[in-house]
Amino acid sequence: MYHHGYCDRVHQCLCSKKSEAKHAIEDRSRFQNWKPVTKYEMIKFLATTMAMGLNKKPSIQDYFSTDDIFFTPFFSEMFERDRFLSLFCSMLHCGEPDAEGKRKIEPFINLLIDNYNTVYTPFQNVAIDEMIVGFKGRWLYKQFNPSKPYKYHIKSFGLLDSCTGYVLNLLTYYGKNTSFDPNSDKDGGQAVQIFRTLLGVIGRGYHVFADRFFTTRKLVDYLLSEEQYYTGTVQFTRKGFPDEIKKLTRHKESRYWATAEEKLLVVSWQDKKAKKPVAIVSTMAKAENREIKNKVKPAVVDTYNKYMYGCDLVDQKIGYYGLQNRKSIKWWKKLFHWIVEITISNAHVLYLMCKNGEKKEMLSLKKF
Repeated sequence: MYHHGYCDRVHQCLCSKKSEAKHAIEDRSRFQNWKPVTKYEMIKFLATTMAMGLNKKPSIQDYFSTDDIFFTPFFSEMFERDRFLSLFCSMLHCGEPDAEGKRKIEPFINLLIDNYNTVYTPFQNVAIDEMIVGFKGRWLYKQFNPSKPYKYHIKSFGLLDSCTGYVLNLLTYYGKNTSFDPNSDKDGGQAVQIFRTLLGVIGRGYHVFADRFFTTRKLVDYLLSEEQYYTGTVQFTRKGFPDEIKKLTRHKESRYWATAEEKLLVVSWQDKKAKKPVAIVSTMAKAENREIKNKVKPAVVDTYNKYMYGCDLVDQKIGYYGLQNRKSIKWWKKLFHWIVEITISNAHVLYLMCKNGEKKEMLSLKKF
């Protein structure tokens, strides 16, 4: 996962920058005793950071404390404190030592994404949704949304297999510097750019699920032209869809509208307990109801609820033991620990599939 001489290049870069600023490394600095990093040592470093997610402590230094209340032999056996901290503070520039902006972490994420798609082919149903990493430090592209679990966060868009929760592609938001597919149609809006970029790792004929944040008529038409199916909720004010979808007057009512070519189905539905109706657009659904737990609802609503769950499943899994939940002033450190946690989640999915339903022998995510 790492270039062998990477940390040494980072150390040289740190020293050169200090020299340019006419500041020498202090005698008490942990970087005074720097030595080359081996591949085995980097594997130990990853194992240690994973263990830190399983064993929460107030600060990184506490993992190497000899106080009875903090002492855990595993960490001091893996690393000396100063050696671990020197790696922890320098190796997370995952690009070149002098990389700036997204180049600090994006090449590393793209390398892992290539590996994700080399070993796994998704089922037909996939989902695209926002994936966030909580972050309160200073960063130009930090987002604020009071409805999210982390109000201040780094925003990414993820493509996942709806059946297993396997992450297939990621796109981190960097404002106008976001790495969209250069061949995407900018006139189609940001949703088209996001979908073209994320779906580039899979073939045609997939059924894509997304929420109302993405759904536009231009996006639906684009996916039809690319031979991809789409199902997603839609805002009532979006242009290109029937105005009648928001005129429901009774609970537990459903109405259907279809285009003349019958390629697009729009469903409006209001459950008994819901205050407002919901509208769903689909290019792969029939105008029919389905009975679920003694309740009748449109079949497309049940299908949407079933296959959008993959996004929530991944967020839940990577939030259990992730070191990305620890506070940090460096945004790229957050993304580094986050992508490592996604890699662990993907590996666990592959492990479960290889077991082929043998529940007695399966390991939980924590034990895995």
